[in-house]
Order: sequence, then C-alpha cells, then structure tokens
Amino acid sequence: MGNVIWQGDKEAIANVQASTITGTWATDDTGTLTCAGKSVVFTVGATETIAAVVAGLVALWNASLEGALEEVTALDASPDITMTADTAGTPFVFTTSEDTAGDGEIGNPADSTANSSPADWDANENWDTGTAPAAADSVYLQNTDADVKWGLGQSAVTLAVLEARQSFTGDIGLPRTNVAGTHNFSEYRDAYLAIGATICRIGQGDGTGSRRLKINFGTVQTAATVYNSGTRIESDVPAVLLKGTHASNVLTVLRGDVGVAFFAGETAVIATLTVGYVRNVGNDATVYCGAGVTLTTVNKRGGKLTVQSAVTTLTHDAGEMDVLGSATVGTLDLFGGTVYYQSSGTVTTANVSDGGHLDFSRDTQARIVTNCNLYKGGKISDPHKTVTWTNGINLVDCSLADVTLDVGTDVTITPS
Repeated sequence: MGNVIWQGDKEAIANVQASTITGTWATDDTGTLTCAGKSVVFTVGATETIAAVVAGLVALWNASLEGALEEVTALDASPDITMTADTAGTPFVFTTSEDTAGDGEIGNPADSTANSSPADWDANENWDTGTAPAAADSVYLQNTDADVKWGLGQSAVTLAVLEARQSFTGDIGLPRTNVAGTHNFSEYRDAYLAIGATICRIGQGDGTGSRRLKINFGTVQTAATVYNSGTRIESDVPAVLLKGTHASNVLTVLRGDVGVAFFAGETAVIATLTVGYVRNVGNDATVYCGAGVTLTTVNKRGGKLTVQSAVTTLTHDAGEMDVLGSATVGTLDLFGGTVYYQSSGTVTTANVSDGGHLDFSRDTQARIVTNCNLYKGGKISDPHKTVTWTNGINLVDCSLADVTLDVGTDVTITPS
C-alpha cells in the first residue's frame, strides 16, 4: 500500500539456456527446436550419435534467417545445446521436441544464466523501494527514459494508482512486429503490461511523453485519464494503447494520441468515454476505438474520435468524429462539430442542432436513420441519397430556410 517509483537500474545480463540431448538415436529420427512458431528440424543420417544431433541442430539454428531465431546464438556443448541471447537483458523462449524410433530425447530448456534487465517490471532492483509493486501500491513512472519491456504479466496485481507522467519517455510494452534485427518477425512475447489499476493517469506534467504505452487492465474496473502523450513511434499506431473489459470502465482523454482495442481481434469495454481538449478544441485529442470495443455513453467535447463499434448514447459538442464499419448509434445528440457517418449501421434517433453537421457524404453504402430531428442552424448532408429516413426528417421549431439540408437531387418532399 505504498508509493513505488520506477527506476530501471538493474544490470543487463544475457540470458543463457541449455538443453541436454540423451538416449539412442537412429537414422531418420528428427529433433526440433522452435521459437516464435518457427522451427529448425534436424534429421539423423548415417551418423547416429548424440554429438551429431547436437551439431546438426546448432548449425541449422545459426544458419536460420528467421528473425526470432537470429536474436539467439546456439553453441555446441555436446551433449548440451547452449543458447545465448545476442542482446543482454533480452529474454527469449524456445522449445524442443523429437520424433525417434528409440529413446532419443531433447531435454526441456533450463536457465544457465537467468535474464537480467533494466526493463524488467518483475525485477526488485528496478524500483526505488527495492521491491516490485504489489496489490494496492501506487506506481509512478516519471523523469526517466528507462523502458518497461519484460515481466509484463502482472494480471494478479491490482494497483491503487498507475501513473505514467509526461516526464516518462520510455516505452511500456512491445510492438506487434519486431523490427530490431535483420529480419522482422511477429513478436511472441507479452506486448502489453497486463495489470489491474483502480486509477490510471497518463501524461500529466511537463515533458515529451512516452511514444509507446500499452496497458491491459484486464477485468479490473478502471478510471483512466489521459492528459497527454508522446508522438507515436509507429506511424500507423497510436502512442497510447489501452484494453480492459470491466463493464464500468471510464476513460477520459483531454489531449494525446490514444487507441482502445486498436488491433483486430482485441476487445475492451467502456461505460463512459469522454473526449475533450485543453487548448485546441479540434486537435488536442485523437482517439480510435476498434471494432471490439463496447461503448455505452460517449461525450465528445472536442478532438477527433473514430469508432468502429456500437454506441448507445452519443453527445457530440465539438471537433470531428468518424463512425466506421457496421457501427450503430442509439441516440445521437449533435450540438456542434461534424459526425462523418461512414457506417452501414442504423442510427435510431438523431437530433441535429445549431452548429452540428451530420454528414453521410463520404461513402455510398446504404444505412437507416429511424428518427431524425433537425433544429434551426443544423446541417445534414446525404448527397448520394444513401440513407433511408424511416420516419422522415422532422424540422423542429424551424423551417427549411433555417437549416441546411442536402439529400441529393430529384427527391420528393412531402410536408406533413
């Protein structure tokens, strides 16, 4: 229940793992080493010795052009195969298997030298208290560029507070594609810091912020506020990536670059999402919610918001918003700014007021607006006639002269 500050001071030591080959091997027996889903397979020839199997597997591993395998160098220490990380502080995982007529075996890998890293959340030495965070602690990342890349599986811990200030400029988590070596590969180690936090604060104070910050709150109820972020390190991926599936999660973004369940197949739940601003109404915040996000209430006060999932209630006051895919909206109260509706999903009720613009012009797929109320000063654009207005467009306390209405050419308007 104390305050714990990230320092990232532990010495980097290369991970070394060994696997022992035993038993009797025969012609056409096979031994396999696998990392990140990529394997090398040695088939025993006329020389049926343990030394031959070790030498064959080592040669195949070191000759491989698979990116994950290139991070590790194999050494012939017959009857052992010794694997050493090329970069000190970078852990790796490999597995073994065999198909033999006799009792030939490749033992499970075991650490000869454990990985040691200044980027390891688990390492006690990386924290100012000398102990890694425990349940109910308040964690602060500040005034350092020390990354957090390893030991990310902390889902058994629920923090009182997780705070990454704008003075923290290191990365949290890993990219989906590892581009550090000669050949890129899909990252097979944990990419998100998986940890519960009752309160999460990101980007407070001065500094340039983190360019990659990936957090998965799991099933723990979280109230998260993003005050700012760094500029994204990957051109097509937001700087802050969040996940969490509790039904009462709350997310507020005042400024910064944020993605929620950004990648295909990811899921998240947000009971209340608020997108605002600090100084620049239109551009302070950029938020993207993927197709796997469950959204109940969205309050859009500024910034740019993109959603690919259903929204129960949307209140839009300023800035721009894109509704994509097959997302539906229950009630849309559009008081200002522009909602670009590019979804095939239905809007049950749209209320468009002075300063608000509901724009269907950016694509031509069919969609339905069941109920629509257009108030003085409001604007609707459907130049391609893509919308079926089930109950018409109701002009509320105003006339056609008081609104901007573009529903294409050669249409019939029937007053009622």
